Amino acid sequence: MAISITFKLVLGGAAMTMTPLTAESQTAREQAARGQTGQTHAGQAHTGRADAGRVQADRMQALRAAIHPVSTAEETRAWLSRVPVTHDFPPDFTSMLRGQAPLYMIEISTAPGCVPCGDLWARLLDFSRRYGWQVRTIGRQEAMLRSGRLGLPWVGDPVAWVRPLGDPDRMVPVAVGTDHEANIARNAWLAAGMLSGARAAVGVRAMSKFTGIVGTRAPASSNPRGR
Repeated sequence: MAISITFKLVLGGAAMTMTPLTAESQTAREQAARGQTGQTHAGQAHTGRADAGRVQADRMQALRAAIHPVSTAEETRAWLSRVPVTHDFPPDFTSMLRGQAPLYMIEISTAPGCVPCGDLWARLLDFSRRYGWQVRTIGRQEAMLRSGRLGLPWVGDPVAWVRPLGDPDRMVPVAVGTDHEANIARNAWLAAGMLSGARAAVGVRAMSKFTGIVGTRAPASSNPRGR
């Protein structure tokens, strides 16, 4: 129940396309490779285009299945109970994350009546008190523009990014939908590492996958017990 999608990391002014390694993305690459090979023959070229269309359709279907709009605290808790909590931290994780506090901040999109926005904001306040990082909210319009720059499909609020304090144009997304604080902390640490020069491909693969638990103003039938 996690989002695994291609997005761009805006690092040092350059946009780099990264895809977390999953079975679905591996299948997509294999099918795309078969399509490229088939382009040398007319009949195989047609098969390659058909494969590419199926891959795109499969990716869109997977993305829709990974989005869980919620409108109540009960629905939010129900979906969060299905999200794995990371326990993989280096021994000096706390000191490293606190050491990054003067350099980076987390920004979160929000909207009126968005229940998971309030949930994630409360978790980020706990994160801020524990590690000393600054956190702030941004509006939906700015969030949508930012998501477009990164190649993230807009699926709803909240979305959270890590960025350097002195450079609003370099950022790494760390959450699409609310999440457990442990997952947010690990993603923030990895994002800071990527923004300071660590290999982006390694950081993206190590991140906790985005949950897709986003807000909706309309009543939602997203209770996992009902699916």
